[in-house]
Amino acid sequence: AVFRGLVPLYMQATTVKDRDVAARVLARARTRAGRQTAASLWRSFPDPAADLRPLAGGITSPTLITWGARDRTLRPSWGRAMHHAISDSAYVEFDTGHLPFTSDLQGWLGVVEPFLERVLARD
Repeated sequence: AVFRGLVPLYMQATTVKDRDVAARVLARARTRAGRQTAASLWRSFPDPAADLRPLAGGITSPTLITWGARDRTLRPSWGRAMHHAISDSAYVEFDTGHLPFTSDLQGWLGVVEPFLERVLARD
């Protein structure tokens, strides 16, 4: 019951694609497997065993972190901390909520595609 109100709040759907993602999340949450997955995910957040931050320094692959500056659940400071923890990572903040890849698809692709091209050219 809480999830039905929480999803629209944290996803901050502003585009048709955002609303589609939110609708799919809510539809999945209405299934038994979806409820179990969502409950497990939310229960894991405060679990120290689920804290992967100590592993971030070991990431050596090219890493691009994209973040919504107006995300209500995952604060931008968390994205910036991730960026600082992963050496040689790139960080781009979008003027969106939780879904920069659907809220600002063209802007997001304008960052991701050149990043991927650079990575592929290096290899």
